[in-house]
Amino acid sequence: MGESSERRLAKIEQAVTALLVIDVQQGLFEKVTPIYKGPQLLQNINTLIVSAHLSGVPVFYVQHSDQKTLVKGSPEWQLHTQLGPLNQDSIIHKQHGNAFEETALDEALRSRGVTTVVVTGLVTHGCVRATCIGARQLGYRVILVTDGHSSFSKQASKLIEEWHQKLAAIGVELYATSEIVFSLNIREATVEDSRELAHIQVDSYRRAYAGIFPQAYLDAFTYEEQEQDWCDLLTSGLQDILLVAELQSGKLVGYALGRPGFAEVLPYDSELVALHVRREFQGQGVGQKLALALARALKQRGCTSLMVWVLERNPARGFYERLGGQLLDVRKDIQEAVFEVAYGWATLESLFAERLESPSG
Repeated sequence: MGESSERRLAKIEQAVTALLVIDVQQGLFEKVTPIYKGPQLLQNINTLIVSAHLSGVPVFYVQHSDQKTLVKGSPEWQLHTQLGPLNQDSIIHKQHGNAFEETALDEALRSRGVTTVVVTGLVTHGCVRATCIGARQLGYRVILVTDGHSSFSKQASKLIEEWHQKLAAIGVELYATSEIVFSLNIREATVEDSRELAHIQVDSYRRAYAGIFPQAYLDAFTYEEQEQDWCDLLTSGLQDILLVAELQSGKLVGYALGRPGFAEVLPYDSELVALHVRREFQGQGVGQKLALALARALKQRGCTSLMVWVLERNPARGFYERLGGQLLDVRKDIQEAVFEVAYGWATLESLFAERLESPSG
């Protein structure tokens, strides 16, 4: 199926949507014929899982068992090692191709008010196909992620194309991973974001630091200079992690900058350098979503802990306290004659694991 050069987004109502991850189990990745585009498949599915968690969309892992390849309890039966279900996720065990057949999946979805299922997993012409058909027969809106399912067949590419066409004919909607946005999209920044980043940063500085820094200092802080600074950073090849929060319209509403492998307070091994959210979007959980996404990205880089410096007089310090940050240190910036305080999280899990269960924070 050819991909359009114009990006479109699936219209998703977060409150009535669930993500299904079908049969992504260890044994299916150990076949003689490997899973078609297996590494990219796992990356895409994990991208959707993280996005779902951050948006409060329930995630259902479906786990198949049989008497041959996926014997219940065997190493092959286990979910793939790159998947990591959280406590609030659901796991459905099945013995048929259709994940709804003789399982509690339909009941579990309806009890949550779910009417839309976003489908990913294995294999295209088997359980993915059967589950999509089963969901449509039960009246669900079905979105099949076009690059979120695959097969170990030598004809995988052809099969995927054929089943996209057949499933679309019965009302299954087809969208790529990049087109699935569970309310707010957190992604890595690109150089094209430099202008919006500069506006968010300058506006945030002028508002948050008024009365803390001299007005002349804030007035000299211009959009043009900061745009160039962001452009330089994003083309420098540095290992910093810069994430942006993006609405479905494409508008950026916030960003978080993290630095792995370095922190000014030992033994912390990563630093949250900056986090800013547009004023009109504050108080809606955007900052928390950015912090959680950054924690996950830092963890993937091998970091285990995190710290941040914040101006002592900045009301935003309360944000880090609500996220569970522990007060570590106080210092004075001699040049600017202001005091800063440091907050830390001894483990990244202490920041993101519990907070995902409390989306109202």
